[in-house]
Amino acid sequence: MDKVNLTGTVMKNRIPKAMQKLPSDKIMKQQDRWSSASVVRGVGKLNVVKWFDNKPVLMLSAVHAKEPEDTCQRWSKKDKCYLTIRRPNIVQEYNAKMGGVDLSDRMMSSL
Repeated sequence: MDKVNLTGTVMKNRIPKAMQKLPSDKIMKQQDRWSSASVVRGVGKLNVVKWFDNKPVLMLSAVHAKEPEDTCQRWSKKDKCYLTIRRPNIVQEYNAKMGGVDLSDRMMSSL
C-alpha cells in the first residue's frame, strides 16, 4: 500500500482523542500568542499540531511535524512592531503550499 502524504487544517471534532491530549484554548492563550503543542500517533504516522496565532489552529499531517521549528516575522498589535517568533514546521510547509491549492481550486471551478 502506498503512503499518503497529506497536510492540512482539521476541525477539533474530527480528532477527539488528540484534543484530550492537547492543552485547551484557554491555557494556550495564557501561555503566549505563538505557543504550540503536538501529539503524534504512532512513530512517523499522523502528527496533530495546535498552534495559537490569532486564534487556535489545528493541523494534521502524515509528513510534517512541529519540529524542526523555524522563525518568521509577525506583527504584534500590543507592541506595535514586528516580532521574530518560532513557528512549527507544519505551519511553514502548509503556508508555502496553500497558494497552489487555492489556484488549483480556482481553475477547477472555472471549468
